[in-house]
Formats: sequence, structure tokens, C-alpha cells
Amino acid sequence: MRRALYERNLPLMSTPQSTAAEVVVSTMADELWQHHLSMDPYLQMRSGVATERLPLRTIDEAERDTALGRNLLARCKAVEAVPINDSARVTLALIRDHAERLERSAELWHARFPVTPYQLFDLNIALTQVLPTVSPTKEAGRLLALAEDLAVAVETMDGKLVRMQQQGWVLPAPAFAGSIATLQGLKALAEQALTRTDAGARVSRVRDELVLTAFDRLLARLDSAEYRASAPSTVGLSQFPGGAEAYGELARQSVTYAIDPEQVHRHGVEQLSSYDEQKAELRASLGFPDEADFLRYLRATGRLHCPTAQDVEDLYLKHISRMEPLVPQLFSATPKAPYGVARLDPAFEAGMSYGYYEPPTDAVPVGNYRYNGSGLEDRAQLNAATLIFHELIPGHHFHIARESEDPSLPKFRSQIPIYGAYNEGWAEYAASLAVELGLLDDPYDRYGHLVHQSFVCSRLVADTGLNALGMSLDEAAGWIRRNSFESEQQIASETLRYSTDWPGQALGYRLGYEQFWAARREAESELETAFDVRAFHEIVLGSGGRPLPMVRDDVRQWVGSITSKP
Repeated sequence: MRRALYERNLPLMSTPQSTAAEVVVSTMADELWQHHLSMDPYLQMRSGVATERLPLRTIDEAERDTALGRNLLARCKAVEAVPINDSARVTLALIRDHAERLERSAELWHARFPVTPYQLFDLNIALTQVLPTVSPTKEAGRLLALAEDLAVAVETMDGKLVRMQQQGWVLPAPAFAGSIATLQGLKALAEQALTRTDAGARVSRVRDELVLTAFDRLLARLDSAEYRASAPSTVGLSQFPGGAEAYGELARQSVTYAIDPEQVHRHGVEQLSSYDEQKAELRASLGFPDEADFLRYLRATGRLHCPTAQDVEDLYLKHISRMEPLVPQLFSATPKAPYGVARLDPAFEAGMSYGYYEPPTDAVPVGNYRYNGSGLEDRAQLNAATLIFHELIPGHHFHIARESEDPSLPKFRSQIPIYGAYNEGWAEYAASLAVELGLLDDPYDRYGHLVHQSFVCSRLVADTGLNALGMSLDEAAGWIRRNSFESEQQIASETLRYSTDWPGQALGYRLGYEQFWAARREAESELETAFDVRAFHEIVLGSGGRPLPMVRDDVRQWVGSITSKP
């Protein structure tokens, strides 16, 4: 059995005046943090901790997660009836939520295909940011251990495909090309990372006899006639045994509350109809009742695309410069860390649809939006204002950087990005603040904002349609094509992301956005002239990421504290 990576006892977040129950809560919080840190190279990298071993994602690991979840739930139950302070009470609620997710780990292990691009994120981190930094001469033992783990991790993927196939789960045929291309790229990275003049004979032997051989076996399975013959031509989880239930749980974990897929699907269609009307009205005001004519005009005038990566960066910075002086109107507290815009390493751009927000670390103490500067002829920039407000300020940076800087939060709350619907929902809400601030006064920026909202709503339709309602890839692609400026390559990537790679995740963008706005509208209605948007933002951001129902409860409690005053 593998030894624990982080066995040391860290100081508890308690004081001499803490009750015994609060110390228990603090202990559980630390255990959760240590557990996640020990299994996640990305968290280790962010925390400045050397990665000694790699996660294998075996069923045994999933079962240990389940056992930990059950243990924590039992301990939560013992504490929940005991009086504790408000901060500990919030932490306890979040521990329970984390524990409930862990408890389902073994049950959901078979519901994630291990060879799809997003599921290979850990391996990508290991090969691009962990192994290349290990010194073969000074850290020979560590390099060898990581190489051996890499081989086992790839073997585990192969074994998992076999086990899933026995349970009636086979990777859908449309996902083969992307999975194989991603694995071939990772194999090349592995060979490069383990081929060094001073690596030593043992590392070279592990590379040749274990790592590369494991990749070859896995790729051979995906290319075998036997496996391909059993692969369904259709996508979506509901076609597999227990798939509908698995999708319901994955969607619940992503959104942080239970959803009805059919209801969400209908809601998405209704929202798209509303945005169609708004776009048509705006186009007509610009003299383009026909959308095709409008797109031709945008392309001809250079409004749709940027010719160079520097032009993309300059456009983002222009929008940020307009937002910056208005921030004090909306926020009473902001992160200490600076922020900026930086291009992705061009070597990795082909495998990434968009860019991403990169939180500050000790090594790079700046929150950066790492944008994709490739394929600009097909990468529409009309929504650049909405995108950069989502990714940087007042979106991801104001949430993630501030959260990670808060010493009052236990590390499992400040460092683990588990609540996708809060994360993406906040960023969507924050980007929409540009409307009330008047930053979308240019009608083309405003149209780009409407297109962005349409795209996010089309995800509601496609994700639920593909996984719960029997929608085909072509049908889902049609919804995205009609409601976005995405290229055909991007549309193909997106539909596979929803249906075979990360089902349920894309729902959090729009549903999270709606929850934040619903909380605000409710507070505005109750408080009327006493409503303070800066105070509202402090309530929703101050405790960091959490399930959306907790955000609504926090806002209602805040409103009640104001309305109850004489």
C-alpha cells in the first residue's frame, strides 16, 4: 500500500478558546486539505510542494475516497448538534458537502472515461510541469518514482477501459480520434521528459519497458477491432447501464443542487428565443435585419477577428482599462495580487479550445488570463469585453485570487476549486455587470455580449440533450452553431466535451449566473433603497466558493439582518 505523502500534523485553525467541537471541525478541514493535496499535482504545484508521487486513479483510490467520505460524514453528524461559532458552522457544512462527494467516488468511478482530454488533465500537468522540473542528478530517486507511477497510471487507464467495457460502458466512436490524438501527444511528452543524458539507466529502462509500452498497449486497445466493434456510434451517458443516474449525480455535483434535465433543457430553449429577439432588435438598429449579412459585414470590416496575437492582447487590455476605474463602485475589497494578460505557450495552443485563468502562485504572483493566440482567422473576438471581464476582473481574479489570499479560510476552502457552478456562475454574473456600468455602449460589444449569453444558454440545451434526452451530436452542434460564433472544429470539441468527457460541467455557467442574479434581485426587492451592491458582493464573495443554495441562504440572512433592525 502506498505510503501517505503528507503525514505531518499541521497547526489547527483553532484558538485556546475554541470548543472541542470547533477543534474537531478544524481537524477535519485539515484532513480534507491534506487528502486533496496528496492526490493532486496541480494543487501541489500551486502550493509550492514537490510532487513525490502521481495519482493513479485506480478503483482502490476511489474506494479509499469513499471510505474517507463516510468517515467524515459520521464525524460531521456527531458535531452538527453541538453549538459552534458561525465560521466553524460554514466550514462544517462545506466539509459535509465534500464528504458526500467523496462518498460517491467508487460508485461514479466507472462513469468517467479515463482517456478523454479533460480527464487527462492530471497527466498533462505531470508531463508538462512536474517531470521536466525534476533534476535527474539531484533527485534521481524522485524521478524514478514518478516514472514508475506514470507507467502504472497509464496501465490503470487500460484496465479501467476493460472493466468499463465489462459493465457495458465503451467509449463512443466519435470520441476516438480526439482521445487517440491526446494520448499520442502525451506519449511524446513522456518520452521527452524521461529522455535526458543524465537520467541514468534505470529511468531509461522504466521509460522504454514500462511507460512507452503502457502507452502503446492503451493506444492499441483503442485501435483494436474488438474494442471498436463494441463502441456505440451515439454519445451521452443515458445510453449506458445506470448512465442516466450517473449523469444526474454528476450534474448535481457540478451545479450544487439537483436538476431536472428536461426542465433545464426547456429553460435553455426559452432563453435562446429571448436572446434571438434581442440580437435581431440590435442588428436592425444597425441596419442589418439579416444575420448572414451582418456576419459578412463584420468579417469585411475586421470587427469579427484580430489579425495578430498582440492585437488580441491589446483588445483585452483596452476593455480592462475601462473597467478598472469603476471597480470601487461595486467592490469594497479586492485581491492584493495584480493581474494581467499573457499568451499561452504556442506549443500547447492546438490542444486547448480557449484560454484560462491562471491564479497567482508564490512563483508567479500575478493572476493571468492565458489567452489562445492561435487560429485567429476562426477565433471571433466580438465578445472580447465579456470574455475578459469573465476571466479576469471582476470575474475569476476577484474570486479566486481573493479567496486564496484569505488566511481566515481553511486551505480546503481557499485552495481547492471544487465548486464549478459558483466559480463560473460568479464569472458570468461579474461579466454582466458591464451592462449596468455602461461599458457595452458600443453596439458591437453589446452584440458580442448577447452572442456570448446565447452560447452559454446553448450549453444547457446541448448538455442535457446529449446526456439525458437522446440528442445526437449533429443536433447539439446545430444548437451551438446557430447561437455562437464558434468554428466547426470548436463546435465538435464542445459537443464531445459535454457528452463523453465532462458531462454536466457546462451547466454551471448559466445556472450559476442565474442564481447570483436571483439572489441579487431578491435582495434589491426586499431592501429597496437600503440595498448596497458593494455589501451584496461582499456577502457572496467573502466566504469563498460554496454550493449555490448556501449563497442564496447567506444573502437572505444578510437581508434579514437589515430588515429586522428597528
